[in-house]
Amino acid sequence: MTLTVAEIERWGAGDVREVFHAARSRAQAAFDAADGLATLPALSSWGGEAATAAREAIGRTRIDLDSHGNEALMVADAARRAADSIEGIQSDLAQLKVAATVWGLEVDPSTNRIVPIPGSRHSRLHSAIPLLQDRLNSIVEQANTTDSELTAVIRLADGTTPLSPSLHTDSAEVKQALAGPLPEDSEQFSDLWRKLSTQDRDLLYSRDHNIGNHPGMPAGSDTDPGSDYYNRLHLADELATAHASGAENLPDLRELENQLRGHPERKLMLFDTTSGERVHAAIAVGDPDTADHVSVTTPGMNTTVRSSMGSMVSEATTLRRQALNQLARTRGREAEGVAAIAWIGYDAPQVHMPDTGSDVADAMATAVTAQGIYQVSHDDVAKAGAADLARFYDGIAAAHGGAPLDLTAIGHSYGSLTTGLALQQPGDHAVDNAIFYGSPGIEATTPAQLHLEPGRVFIMQTADDPIQWVYDGPKIARVLAPVIPGPLDDILLVGAELTGAGEFGPEPAASPNFVHMETGPAEVIAGPGEVLNFDGAHGHSEYPRLGTTYGPDGQLLPRTTGYNIAAVVAGLDENVIRQ
Repeated sequence: MTLTVAEIERWGAGDVREVFHAARSRAQAAFDAADGLATLPALSSWGGEAATAAREAIGRTRIDLDSHGNEALMVADAARRAADSIEGIQSDLAQLKVAATVWGLEVDPSTNRIVPIPGSRHSRLHSAIPLLQDRLNSIVEQANTTDSELTAVIRLADGTTPLSPSLHTDSAEVKQALAGPLPEDSEQFSDLWRKLSTQDRDLLYSRDHNIGNHPGMPAGSDTDPGSDYYNRLHLADELATAHASGAENLPDLRELENQLRGHPERKLMLFDTTSGERVHAAIAVGDPDTADHVSVTTPGMNTTVRSSMGSMVSEATTLRRQALNQLARTRGREAEGVAAIAWIGYDAPQVHMPDTGSDVADAMATAVTAQGIYQVSHDDVAKAGAADLARFYDGIAAAHGGAPLDLTAIGHSYGSLTTGLALQQPGDHAVDNAIFYGSPGIEATTPAQLHLEPGRVFIMQTADDPIQWVYDGPKIARVLAPVIPGPLDDILLVGAELTGAGEFGPEPAASPNFVHMETGPAEVIAGPGEVLNFDGAHGHSEYPRLGTTYGPDGQLLPRTTGYNIAAVVAGLDENVIRQ
């Protein structure tokens, strides 16, 4: 029997997900009980025939418990897949209904037909019906398949359908890994992850909701769940709790939800609400598991998920598009892929001083700002973030599966210091290029100190970037920098009176050991008869932002600085506009 659109719209993905959560919890309880029986103190000291009989009985009970847990995991996995399908089908149906309206058409929910809206006089109304009807037929066909799968879930849950005796991989290595601590090494973890079944992965998530942040976990896909799937699942759980309790981090969670909803090309690579003072997150635009070129951008002070993730993801989208455009215009490079990652994985210094109108609140804000002033004039926060950032680089390389990877580390402002220190962490972090712009220093003077080859470190600094005060400004200017009038994201703290200039090493923008890229207006011949004119960048924050000039595709072009960043990320050094 074919489902109707009306029936499809009545489906509740949330109800099916409740089955998933309940079954997953039941599985965890069974596995915990089995583990508890295995560690009973009496079993290690009790002897004799009675003890042997008891151990055999407990062994059989543990097998039964493990089998029950496996059954529950199978139900959970089937429910998860069904819920994902329902959400996808309903989303496709909603988009189709919007498209039909544009043509003066609508979906008849009882007959599954595309029909004219009464009174509609659109000139091409009838020519659009066949195309839209084909789309609707396909959606209904998918819905019928999902309905069969959902029926199977119900039969599994109520015991009508028998289950296979074991869902876990038979590998002794996998069983041992699931029973003990997971490998810290990103390559070892990535190798293990690829050997796990979906049920094994779900089990690890049920034990630790932060499993998606483990370095070396692939971003994954719909059929091969990884960090994106488990971090989104964790985000949904945190959102439900935060909504109910009015948690302080609710704006951060909502911002992440907004950036991910309706964007299947985006991957939630990091989601952490516990290890720092604020929410940590990273979103990839594109697939870092398969892309030939991957970039990771680390921002500077006053950055938070709630206030900055949206703009950073937008800039990552622009960067990726521009890198792909440059590759598409390069013979033999057209098929190469790009992924750009916005990483807010550390507690960047905060020096905002809001005017609340309350003496007590203002005093607290001043105290917070005083802490931020200290943080941004020292490298303590950068050092802490650098360790996590280096592990993030390691994880990207490990998850890439050994395929060739061109990895670019990008740092802005205080984030350039964090990036520079990350590259100096012990070990090989598989980074091929580094870009620093608006930098107060990176505590390095040569590419070798950053574990990079000569010519692989790129620097940009606009002529009017106030970061220059770090080196040129009088001490009083350095002290007053936080309150100098200007756009909020250009309010800079460039030092403190007692630290002096050069606290973070020599000025990168003056070093002859790095490649200096143009920041002013530029003209590029992109092809026969195709000239691109790029706006220059000004101040401290325009480097990755769009300019005011439109390209041949009708979209705004990046500034010269954005074009340069994309050229490096795409591995097209010949396109870099140098000073």
